[in-house]
Amino acid sequence: MTSKEDVHEINIVANVFKFSINTWVSFIINFFAMIIITRLFSPNDLGKINIFIIIGTTLLLFVPLGVDSAYLRLYYEPPNGRSVKYLMIDGLRMSGYVLIVLICIGFVFKSNVIDFIVDKEEYDILVALFLYLISSVFLRFLNLTYRLEGMAKLYTIQAIFITFASKASYLPIGFVCPNYRVAIWIISISNLIVAVFFFKYQFSFVNFKKYNVDKNSDFEMLKIGLPLLPYLLLTGLDLSISRFIIRFNMGFNAVGIYTAGVQFSALFTMISSGFNNFWAPFIYSGYNNKFKIPKIQNMTNYITMISILFVGIVTLFQDLIFLIVGNKYENVKLFFSFLFIAPACILISETTSIGISISKKTYWFTFISLISFSINILISFMLINMIGLLGMAIASSVASMITLCLKTLIGSKYYKIYDAKRNVILAIIFLLSICLLNYLLRNFILLRYATVSGILLIAFIIYNQQIEYLLNILSIFRKNKKRKIVK
Repeated sequence: MTSKEDVHEINIVANVFKFSINTWVSFIINFFAMIIITRLFSPNDLGKINIFIIIGTTLLLFVPLGVDSAYLRLYYEPPNGRSVKYLMIDGLRMSGYVLIVLICIGFVFKSNVIDFIVDKEEYDILVALFLYLISSVFLRFLNLTYRLEGMAKLYTIQAIFITFASKASYLPIGFVCPNYRVAIWIISISNLIVAVFFFKYQFSFVNFKKYNVDKNSDFEMLKIGLPLLPYLLLTGLDLSISRFIIRFNMGFNAVGIYTAGVQFSALFTMISSGFNNFWAPFIYSGYNNKFKIPKIQNMTNYITMISILFVGIVTLFQDLIFLIVGNKYENVKLFFSFLFIAPACILISETTSIGISISKKTYWFTFISLISFSINILISFMLINMIGLLGMAIASSVASMITLCLKTLIGSKYYKIYDAKRNVILAIIFLLSICLLNYLLRNFILLRYATVSGILLIAFIIYNQQIEYLLNILSIFRKNKKRKIVK
């Protein structure tokens, strides 16, 4: 017999699993795509492709004015009794206003924009950028809708198409014409095709016939979204500023090398996104629910454990990874493990800082992001001329650890997570130990393997109870996978 407590735990595993399928498929797509891309494209071309993508991604954070976050928050409680079918249109309409302004500004300063992206007068790249941005805005709202409706299968299919369009659609052309310009256009057109297809497929989620502009609804969405905008922008810039600094100080070739490492560390982010897709609705609906409160409290232990073990295991197998990556990117090994600290800290902070979100004190996110962004820039400029790309990875790591500490301390003021501080301390100690020893012992392979393995063994001992419990729940989940579990 499965106890009531186990049913709740299995329910969590089931939900995380449902919304994680796309991340595992995306992991496979990205992993093999990066192996092939690093062999086909030069670091210089890969650097230009990556600059194009991160500019589009950063602008995507600004264009919706935070309304996409408000859409997530208000979907279950539409403002002023407004139909939920109008909310997506509201978000797309307000995003459209910003896009029009950006397009005008972009063409006025087209020479500066193009020079920053590719350092050549290729103005068609600007058109490709705006096509990529327009389709990404649509896909952002469409993907959120599937997620909010709990349509895991369709969400997964759509997310896989989005990943392929952005990350792997240009791979085939690399065998024929490994050129950044062609690759950029393929990425833009692929995203546009996916956006048009799914907007037509999801047309039932909107209602244009009876749609009317409601200023009160707009105000409510902007009231939630705009305070988040500085935080979203600072967070996005914090993740991409390293490559912008490298672009100006070391050139596109160095951007391409650094990008190869970042892309592999982004695989960790992709794996964790399945958890995040489930986590936000879960905490909003359950922070006062007597059945869900213990799960929210315990989640920090599991996420910290998984983060430490993942970074340690990837570090152990890094030599195998770089055996199959193009030798032009061999230098990534110097700073490879450091690149995993930022995504690990971001994931852990999702569970330790929920008090900020629940209390709606979102201005703290902006304050913390500003500190992190400033520290990242300061350390980056201090170290880039001393130790190059390694310095950029260290700067990102330090900023992310400070962010984790601040989010945890402030979040605990509004919603106490009992083991949060302990887990943050353990995470920082373990992650730093793994990365520093991996770098310092880089020329002593056996000793490096032994010390990293020893650190992982200590982590296994400390989190033995969580590992045993999680394996038990997974075992029960497998046995009950054919039984329908009612939420």
